[in-house]
Amino acid sequence: MISESMVTLTFYGNLIDLLKKVYRQGIVQYALTRRASIKDIIESLNIPHTEVGKLIVQGQEADFDYIPSKEVEIHVYPMTDRVLASLPSPLWREHWDFDRFMVDINALKLARNLRIAGINTTIVPEYDLIDIGMLATEQARVLLTRNRQLLKCSTVIYGQLLCSEDHIEQFNEVVSRFRLKSHFQPFSRCLNCNGLLKSVAKEDIEHLLEPLTKKYYTIFKRCEHCQTIYWHGSHMHHMQAILDQIDL
Repeated sequence: MISESMVTLTFYGNLIDLLKKVYRQGIVQYALTRRASIKDIIESLNIPHTEVGKLIVQGQEADFDYIPSKEVEIHVYPMTDRVLASLPSPLWREHWDFDRFMVDINALKLARNLRIAGINTTIVPEYDLIDIGMLATEQARVLLTRNRQLLKCSTVIYGQLLCSEDHIEQFNEVVSRFRLKSHFQPFSRCLNCNGLLKSVAKEDIEHLLEPLTKKYYTIFKRCEHCQTIYWHGSHMHHMQAILDQIDL
């Protein structure tokens, strides 16, 4: 057992904010009292691996399997849009399209915002943490959550820890990291089930409409999956306002 060596970890960018207050200078002296991978060490400091974009050990890029066995300096850089755009890398060997997401139940309004923008977005099912991670990975979906323990699961590949509790700010966080603006197809997905919307003739669904809707609206879409009907009512202005608040 290693009992004396100390590893020096220097964190950068928004990773510093994820550390405990005692480490808010960004530097952590970590005692090597056990054999552990750098992934395990970083996550023991309460930072999910999904938030790490690059690891530098003695001037070389390392991966999460690296096991420190002596005194060494490790530089830990955050996951950013630039890191994702430059994949694959020694740390992140898989390159996804980053246009498919799975949102935890603690951020349901974010899921709705992504669907408004036309981004393929599902909701985390009622599985245990490991199975959630496996499902997200099988479907090549980025997992979005405020739950750090969920993102620490080894079955999770790509994810994002949501910093804000505000759904508009969360939307901005995700759009910024994954450069989603180019993927926007507003009002093309069902807000209820994520299904695709298709134009439908008014006469085909007229018998399902409320009297005022039937009277004042002529253009309709219908979800291919759950059959929900949509039209350009006043709610469209509210949804457009959400998209307009994106800073990018």
